[in-house]
Amino acid sequence: MPSTTEVGVRLPKEAFYCNIRIDAATKRAFVEGVESIEVANSIKPNTANVADGDHIHEVMVVAVVPRGEGVPERVARTIFVADKARIVVVDATSSELLVEDRGKIRRASGINRLDINGSNLDEAWSSMLAQIVLGEPWGQGRFGVY
Repeated sequence: MPSTTEVGVRLPKEAFYCNIRIDAATKRAFVEGVESIEVANSIKPNTANVADGDHIHEVMVVAVVPRGEGVPERVARTIFVADKARIVVVDATSSELLVEDRGKIRRASGINRLDINGSNLDEAWSSMLAQIVLGEPWGQGRFGVY
């Protein structure tokens, strides 16, 4: 991803369980299962060479350092709904990528980078889903973008 998308802002995990209504098990997953959370990249028209989409206006890459094996699913689901942007969660220890696609958490490993393909953010998000879920560099038309 272009360096212009780099953010590097740490998010206090307390912001998730203090500002969002979550159940006790999800709060415990944040407290016991997560060391830290950081917004690594923000892909939007003014940070990447891509036009605004009709439905998608920002894609964020959020890095999570888990305390155990992998990012707890409850944590990932909470991160996905915390912002209007589309979000890719990266397990900072294993580099596993997580996305939400039609209500399902999709996981992929072995991807060293995500390319921003397409002329707008709707197409770019569709391409990112294809890269993560299908292992293909392009996949426009295979996934809905909203």
